[in-house]
Amino acid sequence: MKPIKLVMEAFGSYASKTIIDFSEPNQNLFLITGDTGAGKTTIFDAIVFALYGESSSTLNKKTGTLLQSQFASLDVKPYVELTFSQGYGDDEKIYTIHRIPQHYTYYKAGAKKGLRKEKAESGSIALMMPDGSEYPQKEANKKIIDIVHLTKEQFMQVAMIAQGEFMDVLRKTSNEKKEIFRKLFHTEIYNDIVEELNKRRKETEKSIGDIKTKCMSEAGHLSVDEGYEQLVFYIEAIKRGEITYLDELVEELEGYCKSQEEKLNEQKQSLNKAEKLKEEKKSQLDKGRELIDAYSNLEVARKQLTALVVQKEVIENNYKMASKIDHAYKIKQAYETYVDCNKQFQDTHNKLEEQQKREPELRLKHEELKEKGDRADKKHEESVRYYTQETEKTKNDLENRKVLSNKENSISAINKSIDTSIEELDKLRESKNVLVLKQEAGKEELESLKDVEKEIVVLEGKRTQFKLKVESYNQLVDDLKSIHSKEKEFVLSQTRYSKLSEDYQLKNSKYENANKVFLDAQAGILASTLVEGTPCPVCGSIHHPTPALLKEGEVLTKEELDSLRQEKDNALVLMQTESAKASSLKTTLDEMKVQYELDLSNLGEALKCEHNLETIEQTLVTEKQSIQAEANDLKQKLKRFNELNILIENIDKQLNQYDERVTELNESVHQNQVKKASLDTTISQLKSQLCYVSLEEAQKALTQLMNDQKTEETAYKMFKMKVSASQKAYDECHTLINTYNESLPRLKERVAQANTYYSHLVEELQCDDWQNIISKYQEKDIQQFNEQYISYTRKLSEYTSKKETIEKGINGQPYPELTVLDNKYKQAVDTYSTQVKDVQALEHIYLNNSKSLHTLNDIITHAKKLIHKNHQLTTLYNQLSGNVSGSRMDLETYVQRTYLERILVEANRRFYDMSAGQYELHLKNIEQAGEGKNKGLDLMVYSFVTDSEREINTLSGGESFMAALSLALGMADEIKESAAGIDLDIMFIDEGFGSLDDHSRDEAVKVLMDMSEGTKLIGIISHVSELKQEIEDQLVVSKDDNGSHVKWQIS
Repeated sequence: MKPIKLVMEAFGSYASKTIIDFSEPNQNLFLITGDTGAGKTTIFDAIVFALYGESSSTLNKKTGTLLQSQFASLDVKPYVELTFSQGYGDDEKIYTIHRIPQHYTYYKAGAKKGLRKEKAESGSIALMMPDGSEYPQKEANKKIIDIVHLTKEQFMQVAMIAQGEFMDVLRKTSNEKKEIFRKLFHTEIYNDIVEELNKRRKETEKSIGDIKTKCMSEAGHLSVDEGYEQLVFYIEAIKRGEITYLDELVEELEGYCKSQEEKLNEQKQSLNKAEKLKEEKKSQLDKGRELIDAYSNLEVARKQLTALVVQKEVIENNYKMASKIDHAYKIKQAYETYVDCNKQFQDTHNKLEEQQKREPELRLKHEELKEKGDRADKKHEESVRYYTQETEKTKNDLENRKVLSNKENSISAINKSIDTSIEELDKLRESKNVLVLKQEAGKEELESLKDVEKEIVVLEGKRTQFKLKVESYNQLVDDLKSIHSKEKEFVLSQTRYSKLSEDYQLKNSKYENANKVFLDAQAGILASTLVEGTPCPVCGSIHHPTPALLKEGEVLTKEELDSLRQEKDNALVLMQTESAKASSLKTTLDEMKVQYELDLSNLGEALKCEHNLETIEQTLVTEKQSIQAEANDLKQKLKRFNELNILIENIDKQLNQYDERVTELNESVHQNQVKKASLDTTISQLKSQLCYVSLEEAQKALTQLMNDQKTEETAYKMFKMKVSASQKAYDECHTLINTYNESLPRLKERVAQANTYYSHLVEELQCDDWQNIISKYQEKDIQQFNEQYISYTRKLSEYTSKKETIEKGINGQPYPELTVLDNKYKQAVDTYSTQVKDVQALEHIYLNNSKSLHTLNDIITHAKKLIHKNHQLTTLYNQLSGNVSGSRMDLETYVQRTYLERILVEANRRFYDMSAGQYELHLKNIEQAGEGKNKGLDLMVYSFVTDSEREINTLSGGESFMAALSLALGMADEIKESAAGIDLDIMFIDEGFGSLDDHSRDEAVKVLMDMSEGTKLIGIISHVSELKQEIEDQLVVSKDDNGSHVKWQIS
């Protein structure tokens, strides 16, 4: 990727359209120069924004509206357009990116015309492909990364060594470098591996803990006799969580369960015998009770049979009488039927004679009324026609009078409405003239406040910059507090080291003296056992002329001496640990002070004041007051500006409403005049159609007509009802006569049949005295006598059979002694119950212990596997995460050392040249990199002059810049190499050359010139005047009240 042309407008400090053609320089190495704040770095910001939609800085990210130029009007849409090439020769392809950031703009119309919109406009992107087509906007960002083959983070490391940021990798600790390299080389998978190992390790530890808890729970369920002391000991140990005794517990528990099982089987056999004896005694007792019940039932059966014999004669007589009662009641029913039929025949005959007498009188009256009715119908029809015509005529007259009154009222209302509209029109004209004068005055004042929005945008920029300065100041205050805290910690560590050193010297001296005394004593003890002529166990001599003497005094034992040595060694470890801590604190403290001074200087330069916190604080207070005063003034202006806009908008609405109302009123007057003319014509027509002189006369005539009609109608209806009643009475009489004539023959025949049936039934049943029987007995007595007889015969059979069955069951057996049988049964039950409780208690304990034994057996197998797995995971995790003493380097750091080693190859090639053959960068020795803490990515400086390594923070400012520049260039090479398909022919270096002496600067420029001899385009962003003499092609950046401007200065 190589930039060809950059176009930007209303972007950052560049207000007007600015075009930078990167093909103009004669050399690939060029200088971007200009005053501080002129807009040099903004050029690189624009390139990064075009590619990734963000500015270049990782410390102060700017997106959206923050990138919109404060020097340009909101009418100008901000954008960046980058044209770049990809590939070489025939494979070269040209791409163009046109990207618009989120931005504010003005209202184009309406009451808020000319005001800034509250909501920013959305940004957009257009990617033009080599064939001239536009790539889909939603996928354009992803496509750009595919074309360039770099993410933003990688592009920033490869294409830009940014001001204030490129020293980070050089100064940071190994863990901080690891975070940077993770993003650049995607090594997070190795950290994920370690985290996954830790997760699995913790899971197995939790499972082991669960097993321990389960074992303790199962041990709590066990029940053991006191005599088994060893098993009780193992159970108590498991309850305390000592699961190392688990195998022994299971072995002892298996033997105990077997003995319990044998004991349980013996008790069950004894229980079976007791159960059989209990059942036998129960059977004897049940049979005795059954025999006593049989004797009792036999006595009852005999008594029941005796009582039945006494009732026999009465029941049999009643049974015979039931048949006679039944015959008597059947005859009674036949006689009652004959009486009813005869009565009905006589009643019908009497009614017929009565209706035949009424018929002549009803016929004569009906014919007379019918003749009168015909004459009344004709008279009624004539009356109806007369009243209908006269009523219709009178009602029409009244309706016309009502309409006439409404029309006259309407004319009166129309006249009143016309007068009101004319009066309102005069008032509206006066109000409109007042509003027009007020509107013109408001517009004049609004014109004087039209630039308030631009002033607010400028103020917002000042506030943003001020906020960043305050954040920097607060960070400096926090850094100073951290430095003071670290200094106290360092002094405290030094004090602790001194005390630990004295303690070590004291314990070491005590141990050495005791050890000497102990060794001397050992020689004396050996000498005391020597015998002349017997070989010495040490030298083998049989002669012992001068044996060592055992000195008097206290001699320590070997265990006491070992204890002293252990105390001495522990003191040494504590002293060495505190020494390493003090050294680390000193290094950290020095780094913090250097960084603090650098940040303090940068903030002082930005505020153009002395480089101390007090002055900076006062300067910030003054600047805040100035910004606040300006904000208050602008707030009042904006408030008045908005009030005027609202006022003018409201006046416009009112004027429009006045015009609409005037139109409405004029139209209303015209419509009312038309309506009035129409109503006058209608009134004349209605007056000509009136029949009566006045309304009262018409109403009186209508009332009289209605009353007369009602009177005649009532009389007519009454007469018609009388005719109808006469007709109905005559018709009913004829109907009854016919009905009675038809019914009499049938009724006479039914009387004869009923009498015949009654006579036949008396003769057939031979019951002449039926009336006497009915007087003595009721019909329900029939059923009662029959049921008594049936019950008697059934009970007789039942009691006889019962008596015979009981006698057969007793079969001559004697009456039993129940008390003796009951006592024997109770004794058997007590014996059985006692044995049942013993068996149940033992069986419960046995089953519970067996269940726990089975559970513990399963746990043993699973626990052994888990413990083995946990040991493997813990060992592997500790090794790969750097948690092993003396080996603190983790897996991801180890992998990243490979990348850093390759980076250092390229970096040292340049650093060697820049430092005139004095230095190289080395990684800390791998054996030392894991001691104390992770130092796997720590860098050392090797000096060819002294042939020794030293800490990287011992380099001077200029040397540090050269080292950082070399490292950054080497990192760019490595990223380019690791990102497949990348062709990046662009690099910007932002500042840093001011810290170099003449020789170092020349060497650095020489290295960069060597890099630019190919196709790589290198731009140095700097205001160092010496570089202007060494680099001929320059892009000069200047800034005035209208924003930044650029021009090429070519040699």
